[in-house]
Amino acid sequence: MLRSRLAGLRQSFLFRVAVQMGIALFVIAVLEISLGLVSADNREIIHAPDRLLFWRLKPNLQGVEQKSPESTGRILTTSISTNGMGLRDEEIPAPKPAGEYRVLVMGDSSIFGHGVQLDETFVKQLQQRLRKAYPNMTIRVVNGGVSGYSSFQGRIFYQEIAPKVQPDLVILAYYFSDFVPDVMPDRLRVAPGTAKSDLMRALSRSNLYQFLRDWMLSQKLESWGSGKEGSVARVGPEEYRDNLAALIEASPKAMLLLLDPLASPVPDNQKPYREAAHALARERRIPIVDMHEPFAKHSPRDELFLDDVHPTPKGDGIVADALFEAIQKSGGL
Repeated sequence: MLRSRLAGLRQSFLFRVAVQMGIALFVIAVLEISLGLVSADNREIIHAPDRLLFWRLKPNLQGVEQKSPESTGRILTTSISTNGMGLRDEEIPAPKPAGEYRVLVMGDSSIFGHGVQLDETFVKQLQQRLRKAYPNMTIRVVNGGVSGYSSFQGRIFYQEIAPKVQPDLVILAYYFSDFVPDVMPDRLRVAPGTAKSDLMRALSRSNLYQFLRDWMLSQKLESWGSGKEGSVARVGPEEYRDNLAALIEASPKAMLLLLDPLASPVPDNQKPYREAAHALARERRIPIVDMHEPFAKHSPRDELFLDDVHPTPKGDGIVADALFEAIQKSGGL
């Protein structure tokens, strides 16, 4: 009799647990579908999850339309194509043809060309200037920018892409994605080769996870903007310097590029990164192009920016001019 009652209680308990789990799974499924429908227009379609880099550009994309909001409220539509290497660029012959001079520009969305067409990026405008100045040379300037990449990711990405591109000069432009806050520093985000990295790759495909992560990040951004404690930079100033130093060491020839934000003077939270880059350039005796002064010469300033950080085609042209001048001053090609 007692055994019969215990068995009945167990069955009743397991039944209740099963019902509750079923309800929870149903709610999660509904949320996944609903959030997917709500965010369908803004779904990320040009990136894929990556074990080491967190995300990467999908290779061989052809004319994918990406919508980018401008600070004025206007929505810009940009055509995104990628090559077989997963770069926003034309196909790049490998191995490098004899006599071809290659410049690899690495950085985040400002290098990738957020909101501008490929030929409007400063990468391709620099290529035009160099080809005009050196008509007897075969010159290719390669767009190695990936939206959202920090110097932590760039340090890993360089090991993969440099042997394929075979650059003669590397322009390192990591900056904006390093000091922004996140739920944890990049170096702690995923432990490569562990079950956690596989779990993170699976979660990256979940609409519910992305919604919750975006909400947590918005709280971090609010704390960061108000000066409250608790916000964490994706890459701290010291690690930023170490990452740039490692990239300089690995490059055949290097140059640093510091882009400028719309806000002027430069916000205090960005200053340690700019100081670290300038100190490193002096120490390694390499050129550094700081866009603060070139941008300051142009008025109105907002004509140079699509939003707080991304240059317009006009702003990209000024960056290309500054880089071209620095290359000439350093001895040319």
